[in-house]
This record gives sequence, structure tokens and C-alpha cells, in this order.
Amino acid sequence: MPAHQNTSGSARSRVKSARSNTSWKRNQQDNVDDKDTKRNVRTTDKKLRKTPKATELIEVPNTLNKEPIQDVNDPEEKALQNMAEHLRDYSRQRLRAVHMSLRHYSNVELRVSQKDLGQAFQENHVKLSNRVVQLLLERFEDQHGVDFEKMYRYLTDAHTRSGRDSVMALQSRNDLIPRPEMTSEEKDNDLLARLEDLLVRSNTFFDLPELREAFQYKDRDKTGRIEKSEMFDICGRRNVPVYGALLKALVKRCDGDNNGMVSWPEFLSFLEKAQETTWKKHPEMAELPEQAKKAQIQADPIVELSEETKSKLIGKLLSKKASLSKVRNAKKKEESQANAKEQVKDTDKKPEIKKPEIKKDAISEEPDKKQEKTSTEKVVNQEQTKTEDRPNPQEEVLPKSKTEELPRNEIKAGDTVKPEVTNQSQAESTVKTEDKATAVSSDAKAQKHTESKKKVETENKTAPAEANQESPEPVSKKEDDSKQVTEKKDQPNHVTEEDKDGMLCIKRGDQTIKLPKPANYDQLESTLDPPQERLTLDWVYGYRGNDCRSNIHVLGNDDVVYFVSKIAVLYDRTSHRQRHYREHTEDIKCVAVHSNLSMVASGQFAGKDNISAHIRIWRVDNLQTMCVLGEGMFKKAVMSLSFANGQDMLAAVDNSLEKKLTLWDGGSGTLIAETMINTDVICDIHFNPKYTDLLVSTGKEHIAWWKVYRNSGTIQSVAQPEYETYLRAKFVICLTHNDKGDLITGDSNGTIYVWGDGGNKITNFIKHAHDGPVFTLLYSKGLLLSGGRDGMVYCWTWNKNMDQSGSLQIPRSEGGVRMVQIHNETLLIGTTMNSMLSSFFPASKQSPMTDVTLDAIPITQGHFDDLRGIACVPASEVGGDFVTAGLDGIICWFDSNRRDPVCKLVLKGQQFLCIDSNPSGKLIALGTKDGHVILIKIEGESSSDAFNKKICKDRIDTINFSPDYQTVAAGSHDQSVYVFSVQQKDDGSTPWEFVGKFNGHNGPVNGLDFSCEKQSGSYLVKSCSTKPDIQYWRLDDQTSMADCDSTSIQWSTHHCKLDSHVYGLWWSKQAQENDVNCIDVNSSGNLVAMGDSNGYLSLFRYPCTKRGAFCHTYKSHTSIQKVLFVYGKIFVVTIGGNDSCILQWRIV
Repeated sequence: MPAHQNTSGSARSRVKSARSNTSWKRNQQDNVDDKDTKRNVRTTDKKLRKTPKATELIEVPNTLNKEPIQDVNDPEEKALQNMAEHLRDYSRQRLRAVHMSLRHYSNVELRVSQKDLGQAFQENHVKLSNRVVQLLLERFEDQHGVDFEKMYRYLTDAHTRSGRDSVMALQSRNDLIPRPEMTSEEKDNDLLARLEDLLVRSNTFFDLPELREAFQYKDRDKTGRIEKSEMFDICGRRNVPVYGALLKALVKRCDGDNNGMVSWPEFLSFLEKAQETTWKKHPEMAELPEQAKKAQIQADPIVELSEETKSKLIGKLLSKKASLSKVRNAKKKEESQANAKEQVKDTDKKPEIKKPEIKKDAISEEPDKKQEKTSTEKVVNQEQTKTEDRPNPQEEVLPKSKTEELPRNEIKAGDTVKPEVTNQSQAESTVKTEDKATAVSSDAKAQKHTESKKKVETENKTAPAEANQESPEPVSKKEDDSKQVTEKKDQPNHVTEEDKDGMLCIKRGDQTIKLPKPANYDQLESTLDPPQERLTLDWVYGYRGNDCRSNIHVLGNDDVVYFVSKIAVLYDRTSHRQRHYREHTEDIKCVAVHSNLSMVASGQFAGKDNISAHIRIWRVDNLQTMCVLGEGMFKKAVMSLSFANGQDMLAAVDNSLEKKLTLWDGGSGTLIAETMINTDVICDIHFNPKYTDLLVSTGKEHIAWWKVYRNSGTIQSVAQPEYETYLRAKFVICLTHNDKGDLITGDSNGTIYVWGDGGNKITNFIKHAHDGPVFTLLYSKGLLLSGGRDGMVYCWTWNKNMDQSGSLQIPRSEGGVRMVQIHNETLLIGTTMNSMLSSFFPASKQSPMTDVTLDAIPITQGHFDDLRGIACVPASEVGGDFVTAGLDGIICWFDSNRRDPVCKLVLKGQQFLCIDSNPSGKLIALGTKDGHVILIKIEGESSSDAFNKKICKDRIDTINFSPDYQTVAAGSHDQSVYVFSVQQKDDGSTPWEFVGKFNGHNGPVNGLDFSCEKQSGSYLVKSCSTKPDIQYWRLDDQTSMADCDSTSIQWSTHHCKLDSHVYGLWWSKQAQENDVNCIDVNSSGNLVAMGDSNGYLSLFRYPCTKRGAFCHTYKSHTSIQKVLFVYGKIFVVTIGGNDSCILQWRIV
């Protein structure tokens, strides 16, 4: 990448005088009457000045009629201070008690008498002098009595000035004090130490197999996550010896996305690691599981009965059975006679549906239960109490076989399930419920029996019919209805058949995709558990400066906060470490930092699925969300935010047609006031630091001053700009304030205006400060920094002349300057090309920007348009181990180990959709949106085209080098694959030429893989499309191979989504509910990552050939376009397309 260049301030044309285009005014009376003399004085003045001053300062009266925050000479303030001295000895609770007593004595007009006032003070032991009481009576007494409500507000206001410790605690936000940070490793070690201490103190152990079985049963979607409430419920019912704050902390640690979904494999890994460490330190505790099993073995109580007792019980049961059979036969005869009579009367009506026999049995057993009620009443009542307290047993009882662990629709037809076990447990539960006549009605029991029978028939269609089944007609109707509902739900999903004609089948709609079975597929016992490895977000590349303003801030802990996509990044430049706030559900549009530098507000866009634009206020130290504002109130997006100086008051503007301005209390999350700005475009808003109730907004042909009346809950426009003879711009783009309350604005004409002391009149200006719009302004210690679209950063000395004291130019490849910020002795520069640059900035110098240059390595860099292309560079000689390409024509190289950008190449006019590289990185292949294939040679800091030709009318979606890097295959949107290779010419040259095309896909080609070795003299190619379908063909003659045994071939890459070794992915919830956009396999061949259209990154074991495999899922982008394992490294990189964001995940 070419070195950054610096353009000195001397080459820049100086600011012209305001006299060239405005009338010249003087504050004092001119005593010179001769016009020629005046002209000579002005001419001499121009010759002597090297830098003409912008304008003369004009004393402007305060037009907004503002008051300082506190005035010591104010009599009202003096009265409050005097009252505070008398209230210093009393707490706020004592004043509340007085208030409650006055309410008790009040009349209908909410007034009290003087006597009642003295009585209230005496009851609550508040002793005030007669002079103080008289002052209160003079202020708050009217014809109806003393207005005690106003008096109480007055007393509490005075009490806040008393200086008591409790009052100071109320005024200070202790929850905002930054706390010492702990790294993620330190937090994990702390949790493990607490778990180990718990095991030792309780002398217990974790039953990990039982917990794993319970978690897998609850995880119906196989995503490796269950709800937080389910996690607590399982831990409570399985008697896990972790509870209280420790359990909550552990669950919160395993909820990485803070969305209430807990990663149960990670939860188990903590328990397992703590238990292994404890057993190593205390070997005797390893015998606890065996001791627990022995203690659970007990003799059957029936066996312990004597033979005489057994014979008596059997005799009673036989006599009861005989009597019950007589009653049952008599009832059957009566019912048959009644049915025969009804059939004779009405032959057109259908026969009456018989009630289930299980109900009759239960009813017939009822007399027996009454006979035994005296002996078993207590036991039955206890069982009933347990049954009522216990939730639905169908949700609690776990399956005892591997077949029952699968969801109902995933049980194979060949599997057998014993229906007697299910019916026996169902009958037992029915008998227990029948013990209480009023507990369950007969209809509910019949419905419960029907559901049980339907469950058995669904799990095993070949199971024999039971004797106590219901009539077939209603059952068949219900089953048909349930099947229709299931078919409707599964119709857009993928899989309906597993095995057909010896092939693995995936069906999507009317299309059936057949994949060959891997070797020994039927005998293969693949592990369905999620992989032991997990992912954690390690680094975020990029910065959103292309369409966002005021997006770089320095925090109190010395971190730099900025944002890209849905993520707010907190970057520690000292340790080169990032933290990430990931609570937002859509892309972030703006941020603001509280004056205490420990609280941040961030606003987001609205999204699909009824995701509303809103504001989140969160802490810097622990990234905890404090409150969420405006859900369902903002339209489209939150455009700009600003905190009032020293207060929790937050101003926000949305992107509705009227541009709604709202004021919020950031501490309580309540709405203070709202109004409509009624302008087309809002660029920025900012509170005046000196007058905290004054807010300024800027936009298209708009600048307005707003005053906040917090007591009345209103905000009103109090002034409009008075330009007089100054030039009015179409856009007022940026603004800032200095510490004296002066407003500074930059507009689209390149002019900087100064509006003095919170007023609406111009007191100073810099004409043509930039060649083009001014994008950012920053005031710091007597210096004004400005940046514009021209790529220049200027430093101006704050005086009458606003002299220029230095400049810095960024490279043309970085576009314009979006934001400047000072961090210690470093100047941070955000660019419109979504990069963040840095430069040395010695603030102690009088001219800190004299002879300064940009740092060689940017803080971060990225893309500003749709990002689709990414490739690995295993042995890079250029630098970096992966490279990206986007529709903005930018190619970026990154180093995943150092987590730094390496270099950037900009090809204007090109729109790249895909990229591939040879191992050294000196030859890269690119596919464009307009159908071009470009091969670029990289030689040092220069580059040249090795091949550049338009091969088709549609876009190129995927491109790959062959393993020998002598051939390139490009998959197009026109359903064809184009092949190019190096040709040896007679003159010794080796140009790239088109050699053939493969046709055979039914959709746009989006995946290509080459075989590692040549087969019969040619590489084999595996290609897939969005249909989806898969094809195998030879590279030399582009002929299809219908009988190719792909399972025995080693492939150099794994970009095709359809393959026998990833067949299990298509059974996952993510694949069935969303589109599978991309997959990749790591170099070790034991992990496969999948990205879908809903932005979920899933990590499976590889190979994944069986259905029902569990995985780890992570929410990342809005939609993942490509996923890549960095070759030989422990990183996974994802790109999100429209969000222009690059996420690097660490495998842990």
C-alpha cells in the first residue's frame, strides 16, 4: 500500500477576508471623514496582514434570555440555602413522614391550618424556629390554608443543598462508577474456582450424563441452546448442587448473546472441568457416583410381605374382579338394547360413538377404591398432592431409549417401540387421577387417552392395536388433521425422506436431491453431540463512516468507542484489545457518550419482523444494558443523539417525515418531552455545555435553537439563525461547542461559522475553510480542528483571525474525513471509506499539526459497500492471511494473528463479488458484477492485470483456482461454469485463455470445489447452484460424470453446500427455516461451519452424515454471505454482505 502523503499548510490557499463579499462594519465611530483616507487605510491594512482575519468580533446581546444554572446573588437561591441550614439535621425520611402527617390533616382543598402544621412538625420531632415557620407561612398560606404540597417540594429542594451524606449519595450515580475490568479468562477461572469450592464443601458431584440427556431432550432444534427458564428448571429438578448467585452467574456466562438462550454444552463443560479438577485434588471424591448408585438400590416392598398377607390380598382382588365383571356385563347388555332401539327408530343417523374402555375400567374400579378408602386414604391424598404440584409428566419424563430422544417426526419407520410401556404408564396416571372424583372430568381423560394413542401410532405405525382403543372414526379424523397441519408446515422445508434406492435424499418443494451414501454409512455410528470446540468473537474489522456522523468517542477508561453493523466496539489501544456490545438487533446508526464518560447511548435502525428502531443506554465497564428507550415510537431509524452536560437528559431525533425530536431521562428511562422539527434532513444535534437547557439542531436549510422546560415537560424552538449579509448554505452538516458556550457550525459550502455565547448571530467565520463540505469539527484547548470531503484536516487557532496552524491530508483511497477525535497524544481520523487512521498529535505544542504524518498501519479498515468475496492466503508474501473484495472495488488484506489490516488496493469502477488467491498471494482471481474475470499480479507495491475479460452478461458469483494454480473456474449467474487456464505459446509467453464451459445446472452456480489429485489425468470439479443441485465433471473436457463416487474423493476445498459428508446439516433447524448461504471445513477436517440467511453461524462436527446432530449457534450478521476457516489457524471469518462488516471468531 502506498505510503500516506502529507500536504503542508503553506500549499493551501489562505482564508479570504470577509470584506471581499460583505459590508464592512466598525464598532466605534470613524473620525476620518475623507473617503480617500479611508481607502488608503484599508489598502495599507491588507498589505501588512499575511493572513487576513475572517471578521471582526461583534458584541451580540443575549437574544435567548437565558439564565445561568445557579446565581449566588439570586434571592431565591439565598432563601433555599438558608432553609437548607435548618434542615441539615433531618433526613429525607423525616421530611416524608411530615408530608404524610400533613396529608392526614388536610381538607378537601389540600390545605392545612397553622395549628395542624405545627402539630405535624411536633409529631415527627422536627424543630424549626418561629422565624422559619413564619417564612413558610408567608410563602405558602392563602385564604384556604397552607398549601403543604408546594411547601414539601420547596423543603425537599432546599434539603438537596444541605450537604448530608444521604443527599450526596442520592445526587451521585454510584452505579455509574467504573469498576475494575476482568478479562473473560479471569471470569471463567473465578467461576471454576467457585464450582470447585462448592463440590468440596458439599462433598457432592455432578451427574453429567443425566444432565446431558435432559438438555438434549429439551433442545428440540439441535442448536445447542435452550431457554434460560428451562435451564433453571432442569437444574432444580435434577438436584444439581449449583444454585443462587453462582447458578445465575454461570447461566449468564453461557448466554453469550444475552438473548435468554443458554449454551448447554458450554454449561456442561464448566461443570465437567470443575469436577475433573476437584477429583484430581481430592481423589476420594471420585468414588461418590458409585456410592450413590449403591445407595439407590433397595428391595421391592412387595417381596418383603409374608405369604399369608400375599394370599389375603390376592383373594380380595379376585373377589373384586368377579363383582366388577358382573356389573360390566349388565351395563353392556343395557347399552346394546338401547342402541338397537335407537337404530330401529332412526336408521339414517350414525351409531353413537362408544366411550373408550379405559374410562369404563376406571369407573368400574371406583367402587373398589371406595372400599379401600379407609386403608389408603392418606397415601392417595399424598400422591394426589404430588401429582398436582408436579408439571405435565410428558414434559418431564425423559425417554429411556435413543429412539425416543429424537423428535417425533424423526423416528424411523423401521424402529420398534413397545406400546405396552407407554400405555401402562398412561393407565397408572389415569388410575391415580381417578382417585379424586372432582379432579379430572371424563372428557379430559378420554382426550388424554386419545393423545397417548396418537403418540404411539406416530412413533411406530406397525405397533399392534390395543384392546382399549377408541372408535376409529374420530381418531382417524384427528390424525388426518394433524398430518395436514404438519405437511403444511413442512412444505417449504427441506427433508421428507432419508433413504431411497440406496441414496440420501433431500427434498425441497417439488425437487428431490440425491446424494450417494458414504462408505459403511449404515454401520457408521456418528456422534450427535455438538463439538467440544466453541467460537467466541475475537475481532471486528471495519468502521461505519460512510453514512454516519459523530461516531468516534473517547471514554473514561481510555477506550475508544465506535460502531459497525450491529456491534459497538470498545478498543483499547494500549493492549490492542477489543470488547463488543452486541445487544442491538439491527445496524447501529448513532452513538452519544454521557459527560461522566462511563455511559453510552446508541440508536439503531428498524428492521424486518417488526423490529423497531430504539435507543439502548449501557455501561462501559460491564457492557450491561441499563434501559431501552423508544421501542415502537421511532420510525425507520434513530438519526442523532446527544447528552446534556452533567445530566442524564438525552435528546434523540428519528428519521420520520416530520423528524420527531424527543427528550429522555437516561436514568429512569422516562420520556420528558417531544416535538416535531419538520425538516427534510437532520444532520446533527448538540446540547450547549454552558446552558444545559439549550439544544441546537442542524440539517438541510435548517439550524434551530430549542429550549427545554423540564418542569412543564415541553421543548420549544426559541430562535432561528440571523445570517444578515452572510451566505446561507443548503446543508448545515456538523456542529460543536466550545467551553464558553459558543456554537461552531460547518456547512456544505465549506464555511465555518461561530455563533457567540449561545446566541443566534454570527460573531466570527472562516470562509472557504475546505474545498467542499465540512464534515466534522472539534474544539480542544484553544484549537479548532476541521475535516472535510476534500480529505484535509486543518488546525485553526482560536482568535479573531482564526489563523491556520497546520494541516494534514489523508490518501485519496480513503475518501473524505468523516470524524476527528483526540486520544491522548494521538489524532484519530475516521474516513468516508470506513477506515480509521491515526497520527501523532502533541497537544502541548502551539502548532501540533506542523510536520506530522499518518501512521503506517491504520487502526482498522474495511469496505463501504456490499461485501461478498473472501479468500484465504496460506503462505502470503504480500502480508496477511486472508483477503476480501467488495462491490466498492476495494481489495483488503488482513492478518488474523496480529488482528491488523495490512494493505488496501482500490480499483475504481469495479464491483467484485468473489475472490480467490494462490498461496503466496501474488496472484488473485476476481469475479465482477458485470461478468468480468480479472487476474491481478501483485509485485511489491505495484499491481498489473494478467487477465481481464468479460465472459458473460450475468454476474460471476464464485471463482476458484485449481490445486496446481494453472486453471481458474468461474461460476456465473447464467448457470454455467467458465474455465480458463495458462497456455504455453511458441514465443515462450504464458497467457491466460478461455478453454471451455460446463453447462448442466438448473440455477446460478454459487459453489466450486476441486479434487486434491487428478483422476485419469484430469482434476474433478464439484459444483452446486442455488436451486440447489450438484454436478460432478472433469476439468479437461468439461464433461459430466453421472456415476462419480464422490465419497471416496479428497477435495481441496469444501465450498459446495450439497455433499454427503454434510448431509446432517440439512436436517438442522437453521437449514430448514432459512437458506444455507455458505459452508466451510477447517484444515484439520473435524469441524464444519455453516452460515444462513438469518445471520446465524452454526458449528458442527465433521463429517456430519446423520440427522439429529447438535451444534453451537451464534448470532452474527443480518445475513452471512461467506464463512472461512483461516488455513492452519484457530480463526473463523464471516462477512455479512450489506453491513460491510468482517467478524473474526476464535476457536476455543
